[in-house]
Amino acid sequence: MIGSVLGGRYELLQEGDEGPVFETYKALDRVANREVTVRALRTGLDLETEFLGAVRQVVDKQLGVLSPHLERIYNWNRDEVPAFMVCEHTPGVTLEDRLRRLSSFSVSVALEIAIGICDGLLALHQGGLIHGDLAARNVLCTPQDQVKLVMGGFWEAYGASERIGRAVYRTMAPSMAPELQTDSVPSVRTDIYALGVLLYQMLTGRLPFPGDTSTSIAAKQAAGDWVPVRQLNSSVPTALEELVKRCLNRVPGDRYRDVNELQQDLKSLSDALRFGRPLTWPIRPTVSQDMDEAPAVAPSLNVANPQPKRGSDPGATSNEPAPAKVKAKRVKDPDRAPACLTALVLLCTIAAFAAVGGWLFFNSQKPPLVDVPNIVGMSRTEAEAALKKAKLNMAVVRSEVSETQPRGSVIKSDPNAGKKNARENSTVGVVLSAGGNVVELPDLRGRTMAEARSMMDALELTLEESPNRVRSKDLAEGMIVSMVPEQGKKVRRDTRVVVTLSAGDRRVSNNSMSQRYQYTAKFQLSTEFTEKVLVRVELTDEQRTRMVYEKEHAPGDNITVTAEGVGNEATFRVFYNGEFVAQQTKTASEATPRSR
Repeated sequence: MIGSVLGGRYELLQEGDEGPVFETYKALDRVANREVTVRALRTGLDLETEFLGAVRQVVDKQLGVLSPHLERIYNWNRDEVPAFMVCEHTPGVTLEDRLRRLSSFSVSVALEIAIGICDGLLALHQGGLIHGDLAARNVLCTPQDQVKLVMGGFWEAYGASERIGRAVYRTMAPSMAPELQTDSVPSVRTDIYALGVLLYQMLTGRLPFPGDTSTSIAAKQAAGDWVPVRQLNSSVPTALEELVKRCLNRVPGDRYRDVNELQQDLKSLSDALRFGRPLTWPIRPTVSQDMDEAPAVAPSLNVANPQPKRGSDPGATSNEPAPAKVKAKRVKDPDRAPACLTALVLLCTIAAFAAVGGWLFFNSQKPPLVDVPNIVGMSRTEAEAALKKAKLNMAVVRSEVSETQPRGSVIKSDPNAGKKNARENSTVGVVLSAGGNVVELPDLRGRTMAEARSMMDALELTLEESPNRVRSKDLAEGMIVSMVPEQGKKVRRDTRVVVTLSAGDRRVSNNSMSQRYQYTAKFQLSTEFTEKVLVRVELTDEQRTRMVYEKEHAPGDNITVTAEGVGNEATFRVFYNGEFVAQQTKTASEATPRSR
């Protein structure tokens, strides 16, 4: 299918992974001029009408769930053969591919990937969705070492078709919690179980329940028959092995109650590993067995004082020493401790004094305790300076998305701010803000492309130059005249900003500037909307940018916009409810000349 154009818009460029239901392609969206991922339904499945309708419902639910750790879905088109879904394109490979190449990961890498997966699961769960098919093939790893979950919630659609349900069952079986083999449905705790399977895979390079058939896999899961992690990889800390055990527990109620609790344990383990702290399992300590063993000790002491045998002659003599005399002395002083116990107490007392002395000597050699300043909200530079002044070092542990703290500022520190809670010259770990998912566009007008690009890079936005330049009396040639979306608008970090540059106070071409054309653009309103949308279209020609169309339309409407433009080229920019979504550039050869 490479080279095919689906929906008259999506040109298939490269084959991707192939699953039991969808075939994946990298494609070019000719209208929006961006790369996308297309998941086309496999041949022969287009007749499963109930499944097609169920996919529509899942897609509608996902539209309101946005997260940098979830693949964004743009559209689902069931009117063509094959039916296909359009998603954002994420460069990288699946976790399955990475495991195939590397077999297993280091503990620190496995923890970071698991923490990222938790971010994606949290977004789904908070949006009322359960992933239901969390497996290595549905986790994308980007070149920036981030992860994105794909195909979340589609288990609901698989259940609408018996044929498709059978097709996906074999691939889902290795990660399915035991309760799903009965009448249970996916839940938060079945997603946690599946994440436990992924952690086991990343740490050992194999599945916890390998099998040739789904039946054999299900039998092993029900029996909990799996090899402990540390038997396969001794470098895994015991605490992490216990965490995996809890995730893979056959009883749902004995697993983590939610993903947030699991993620906190993962982060604690990651931080402890990074700073060389002891790795302990955060559960209540095992109850001591000393009291249970005490009753068994007393009889063993009493055998030293047996009672005389009945019928024996007290006056009888023997060449052997009479033990009765020794026993009689012990009976006269029943409270006297055995000599071995007295010696043991003495040794323990000496050891205790030695330990206290050693502790005092050791602590006297330690650096003094100092106050940890409150650095939350400071920039990285300010935090380093404040800690240096307090005779402390700083290490960045990781970055996290934050809608409240500006990018690069400190979100939290370990240890927290307080009096005398860190040793002089010790290291304070900090978590920096990666900024929010939504940013406000700065005003680029009057700036050069170099200045604008630097500002957009800092906000992780894409800057694109319009092919047209406009005449300006106020701005020198090459300066930015206008931008789309407009300054001050709040947009997602993956938004593309298009700017129009000044041609200076001169005519670009006498012939083109004097020639007017009737330009026409045609497009279809996306069917991903559930209600009417305000459509606005702006036209940029060689003179200026102006609005040429604004009207409400229902999803799926075909829209034709005709407007007069000056010059040999004009660009239409389309906005849905004020958000820029696409552009079309038309040349004079496609337009109708107008009389001067």
